[in-house]
Amino acid sequence: MRDQRDKALEGVTLDIDDTRFIRCKLYSCTPRYSGGECEFLACDITNNQIVVAGAAQRTMKVLESLGFFNKVSACAA
Repeated sequence: MRDQRDKALEGVTLDIDDTRFIRCKLYSCTPRYSGGECEFLACDITNNQIVVAGAAQRTMKVLESLGFFNKVSACAA
């Protein structure tokens, strides 16, 4: 897993799989999650919209069909 430390990101789309974010600031970003490991440690995360794709999207659809979540929007891969 790669580390991102003390980064300030605003308005970007970023893949978060296989990444550990340490003391980062994410403002109005679009984190894209596909099912890999990721961690956020001591981060300031504000006004972001997550996108799920791949294995993560399939997991969300299964959980949705079991009644755990509202409908998950599809993501262009």
